[in-house]
Amino acid sequence: MNGNPLSPTPPPDGPVRPSVPIVRCGPGSQYRVRALVLSEEVHGFNTHYSGRTVPCLDSTGECELCEQRRAIRWLGYVHATDPIHRVKRFLLEFTPGVMPDIQRYVDQYRTLRGAWVELTRAKAHPTSRLVVNLVPFRECPPGELPVAGDVRQDLWRIWSGSFSERKDGDGDRPDLSVVA
Repeated sequence: MNGNPLSPTPPPDGPVRPSVPIVRCGPGSQYRVRALVLSEEVHGFNTHYSGRTVPCLDSTGECELCEQRRAIRWLGYVHATDPIHRVKRFLLEFTPGVMPDIQRYVDQYRTLRGAWVELTRAKAHPTSRLVVNLVPFRECPPGELPVAGDVRQDLWRIWSGSFSERKDGDGDRPDLSVVA
């Protein structure tokens, strides 16, 4: 090997889609998330926090974390992009507190697609209230934006490891239908 620990490996079978990251607004004024929304609407899910965010499996009747009386948190997700930093696509996470502002925007413009969103925290604390500011992105009509991905499919790819950990390795796919 001549001291080189790297050895070639064959490519994986079938197409491999890269994982889409989840972007959350952190604490403090230095943390500010700006993005262009690609999704038509927010896709909401009941979740638990168990070292990381995982979906609540209550719809299957077999949610260990519900049985352990772990708190349920609703979180909403949209596909977004950041044309300034040229990040192709990511999931942007919303908390319930910003949903009235988002609903007012949707009532006025009929869709979230094409909204320029800025998320901040009210105070420099990780659990401080999330604040959202939405304005239409006038430089690009919604029809000319990149295609939004399937939020449920991307969350399934991210969360699928938690199902096998929580269900003795069988990894059955739970119902990730939108909980609005």
